[in-house]
Amino acid sequence: MIIVITTLMAATSLLLYRKHEKAQRTVLQIGCVYGNSAFIGIALVQAVLGDNAVIYATLIVIVETIHMLLYCELTMTNGKFLIWKALLTPGVIGFVIGLAGLLLNITFPTPIHSAIVTMSGMNTPLAMLIVGIQMSKADIKTVFNQKDLYSCALIKLVVQPIILALVMLPLQLPIIAYRTIVICKGTTQSAVLSAYAQDYGQDARLGSQLIALTSIMQIVTLPLITALTQALIS
Repeated sequence: MIIVITTLMAATSLLLYRKHEKAQRTVLQIGCVYGNSAFIGIALVQAVLGDNAVIYATLIVIVETIHMLLYCELTMTNGKFLIWKALLTPGVIGFVIGLAGLLLNITFPTPIHSAIVTMSGMNTPLAMLIVGIQMSKADIKTVFNQKDLYSCALIKLVVQPIILALVMLPLQLPIIAYRTIVICKGTTQSAVLSAYAQDYGQDARLGSQLIALTSIMQIVTLPLITALTQALIS
């Protein structure tokens, strides 16, 4: 379900901003699709829905991370799509190792286990640091003067989660799964957007501005989306 949803959204985003220069177009298109589920999404659904929601949020993170790497490699390069470059990244390699450990039921020694647990506690604080660094790179004066940023932010934070909430409602998914997907899809743009743009020679400045704007707007939109999921299933 998550793979289908993400793929459909990515395909739809290709229809947007087609008249823009490639450096700006790719950043805006990617900005419409992928959110910060890894940091803000997991922390939020855990606080709102409990620990059982974390598994669904983690699945979203896995799918979105791999999907975004492939999407960036496909759209930001000049036709030189290299799947190995997208897959052989620290995030994907770490996921494969972690998944293997889970499936094989590998038990780590106490010192390693304790270190992993301690590091996991940095999930949300680290996200705030990364977002803060990205926002510091943005020219705040110009952030609020670009209609393209507003349209992209509204699609990401409002339009996308509302459409998902309505489309998935008849599917009668488990309540926790339903609310987790919608909430995670309503999170701010991933903090790695400008890093990818920089790496691929696209408009990294625009990516930083989009992260800054969505981070500010999310203060209002994300609580409303969370409340909407509760109201629709009541």
